[in-house]
Amino acid sequence: MVNRGKPRNKVACAIGRKLITYGWHILRGDPTPNRDSEAFFKRKMRGFHQTIGAKRMHEIGHGTRDEFAET
Repeated sequence: MVNRGKPRNKVACAIGRKLITYGWHILRGDPTPNRDSEAFFKRKMRGFHQTIGAKRMHEIGHGTRDEFAET
């Protein structure tokens, strides 16, 4: 979205809001809040891992992209 001209801070807030919403629903035991399939969510999480960078994700306690997407 940043490449399409969206402000970086708005993109970061949108991604953060979506992840927090997912986390909230997971902790409550509810189904995910949208119609996205599990494969779609995992693909997004792999992309998030790649954007942050493998080194930084490892520093904060996450393994490979696939391991991160599964948790």
